[in-house]
Amino acid sequence: MDKPIRKTYKCISISLTQESYDKALAYCRKTPYQTLSAYGRKLLTQEPITVYYRNKSFDEFTESYILFKNSMEIILVRGNFNDYEKQRLLADIVDIKEIINKIYDHVRENKSLF
Repeated sequence: MDKPIRKTYKCISISLTQESYDKALAYCRKTPYQTLSAYGRKLLTQEPITVYYRNKSFDEFTESYILFKNSMEIILVRGNFNDYEKQRLLADIVDIKEIINKIYDHVRENKSLF
């Protein structure tokens, strides 16, 4: 019976202080790699690394926008606006949605590090 062919791997051991290890682990958690080893291999071989970026102020803005949008929709239903004012407010909400989507796409596209 033929033995399966095994790939040979070389092992590299690196000693780090606790502070350096914590820092490396924090960077690793911002990537899609589930282990520090996978992240380290990408760094050592200089392959592109995708980094997830969360912008707290953008998150807060998005949350505020959603509350604002919901409030505006309630005002439109309950308010004493004429048809022109209602259409204008609806158009403004659509414009705001488009701007939010553009900002989101821009942030998502420009936050990958290579």
